[in-house]
Amino acid sequence: MKQLALWCAVIANIGALRAGTVPLRPVNGNPEDATAVVQAALDAGGDIVLSREGSPWTVGPLFVRSNTHLVLEPGVELVAKSNAFQDVWDRLVSVVQVENVTISGGAGSVFRMRREDYVKAPYAASEHRHAIGVYDSTNVVVEGLALVDSGGDGLCASGRTKGLTVRDCDSNRNHRQGISICTAEDVLIERCRLRNTRGTAPQAGIDFEPNDVVDCIANCVMRDCDIENNYGQAIEVNLTRLRGRSRPVSLTIENCRTVGGATSFRVRCGARASDFVKGFVRFRNCSFKAPRDRVFWLGDCPGADFTVSFDACTVADVPKGPNLVWFESGVLDQPPPDGFDFGRMTVKGSVDEPWFFYRNPGVAPAATHFAGEFVFESLGGCPRTVTMDNAWAAANLPPVNGGKPLPARLSLPKKPTAHEFDGDRALAPIVFGGRALGIPVLFYVPQPGDVRFTVRRIGAKGALPKKSYALYWLDADGRRHGVKKIAVTGDSQEIVYRMPRRGYCLFETPWRGGRFVLEKANVEPAFDVRKGALSFAPEKDRTMELGFDRTSGEALLLVDTPQANPCAVEVVDAAGRSVLSQTVSGRTLLSLPEGTGRWRVRVTGKKSLPSAQLDLYGTTPLFYVPFLR
Repeated sequence: MKQLALWCAVIANIGALRAGTVPLRPVNGNPEDATAVVQAALDAGGDIVLSREGSPWTVGPLFVRSNTHLVLEPGVELVAKSNAFQDVWDRLVSVVQVENVTISGGAGSVFRMRREDYVKAPYAASEHRHAIGVYDSTNVVVEGLALVDSGGDGLCASGRTKGLTVRDCDSNRNHRQGISICTAEDVLIERCRLRNTRGTAPQAGIDFEPNDVVDCIANCVMRDCDIENNYGQAIEVNLTRLRGRSRPVSLTIENCRTVGGATSFRVRCGARASDFVKGFVRFRNCSFKAPRDRVFWLGDCPGADFTVSFDACTVADVPKGPNLVWFESGVLDQPPPDGFDFGRMTVKGSVDEPWFFYRNPGVAPAATHFAGEFVFESLGGCPRTVTMDNAWAAANLPPVNGGKPLPARLSLPKKPTAHEFDGDRALAPIVFGGRALGIPVLFYVPQPGDVRFTVRRIGAKGALPKKSYALYWLDADGRRHGVKKIAVTGDSQEIVYRMPRRGYCLFETPWRGGRFVLEKANVEPAFDVRKGALSFAPEKDRTMELGFDRTSGEALLLVDTPQANPCAVEVVDAAGRSVLSQTVSGRTLLSLPEGTGRWRVRVTGKKSLPSAQLDLYGTTPLFYVPFLR
């Protein structure tokens, strides 16, 4: 009877709505769960008003239908129900594959979730419990709302969304982002506050980040917004998944103010040598103040087909050190940072010299599309104007390796010099991993038999993720066979794989699979760097040593260490002679003397060695873990 009375009341509410915009009122007073009432009204569509009489409206996940105008009266709160939203994709309000939707609030209207609940049991970890999720929808307006304490973003737009307006909203204390625009066309974000994001990366005020090559950031405008005190970047533009065939980016940000955050503005186009997205990001009359680490981080933006420009912008309270602008090349053979026009940018307050930093320089020659100037109120104690033209870029962003092309990466040898031991041998405690991509470990087996090794995952809590570590063997053409999925815990774990023939057995960690130590093995393990540098570190000491096979011809060793932690690098040839010794910091290419055989590289930190990235060009692309004598 209670349920019947509830639904009679719901029908009566909806009937009243059909007669006009009568406020939707609570059933049986102030219910603990108003999901059925509100969802029934949303299913009917039209104009729906949540009254103050029912506030707070406590609900589970809601879904908005086409041709709906949901209005919250001033002061009304729509609150996430406790112990609900257990699915990792649950959102407070979902706007999915619909059109003509408006969600409006009055003064003090709030969408409120329970961020602190979602980071502990029984909830599974997730960054997608958004306050509002807009997916593959057309003509959507969100206005006049506070979006607070979500387990993801205040608002996330993805899919083929077209025609999105977010106006007069306050996105506060969300777990991942204030706003995420993953793919959208014809977007207007105006008069919004995006603040206090903290929880899981990127933790930005706003993040423009397509998920796929077919996604787009097209005709997007952001204006008159305040972006404050977010733990990550204030404004993040991550275009790494777009390519030259993607729709060109068109993003304009005007009359906006950033305060705090790790970086005021960061843009990335992808750590690769070619095939970059085209388009532009434009700032007009914006101010950037007091970031924690740096003001601008301009990474992986080569050539003139993608431009970043600033018109009448100001900067204040630059962090100490070379932290006004960071330039970066993601990979060695990437063209240089290019396509930047800084307009006439005023920099207020005292700024240290040097004021910029070129992180991870590449081998390509200098830029050809630099323009603008920085007008410093006080640079090194004196007012000064710096012209940012091509001559400045040529003088201050030099290539490594003298701008010469890198030696080619070699293929895996058909018969490497790897050792097969009589029994299990203890290995030097080298920590590997820490890269977003999976880490490939190879074992060469000269005849059919078992490959046996013990691995330990550093800092693991259980098998995370379950059965996503792969074992398989490669044929002569590099094709995979005999794939076996396993789980790896934080304990020492012996793994055995039967090789049906001579060749390479490959153990591959998953994407973001963590950090590991190989403790012992019956076959000498090697790390495959054909796809790029890998991170290594000694588990306890400040020195680590790895072997590699030097082939004849020109060869380069890449060593990339923390800039603030200079390291001593020594290379020893097959006869035990020291053939190269140098102190390095940051990304450094070392030319290897001529020779052949099993060589060793030893890296020693001044006080410690938290990590170092190593890579090889022009010689066998494998680093071997030495066994303990």
